[in-house]
Amino acid sequence: MAQFESLIESELLVNEIVLVDMSLVGLKLKLDPISYFADQGYSIFHVVLYSSLDDLKSRIQNDDKRDQKFALSWVNSQEKLISAFNNSYKIDTTGLSPDEIAREIVSIVFG
Repeated sequence: MAQFESLIESELLVNEIVLVDMSLVGLKLKLDPISYFADQGYSIFHVVLYSSLDDLKSRIQNDDKRDQKFALSWVNSQEKLISAFNNSYKIDTTGLSPDEIAREIVSIVFG
């Protein structure tokens, strides 16, 4: 985790905004970097992307670059992870293209 945080901080030295892509993982792994950077005084826009379970399963099954079995084991945890972030921005990505999702995120960050 320290290496991850250090990498982000080094990017913040040269870039005003750094986007960090994190997939569905355990709750602690999501909260640690958010808390770390909030404690350091950085502005954080935490955006949670979610979709219908069928859409999420389909995306995982069509992605040959990930451990599909492991990713599918987390699918049913999606709602628990989403509810843990009450103050986060949430985007339902069901049926959206990557460009449409990116536009949603840009509208959140740049208002």
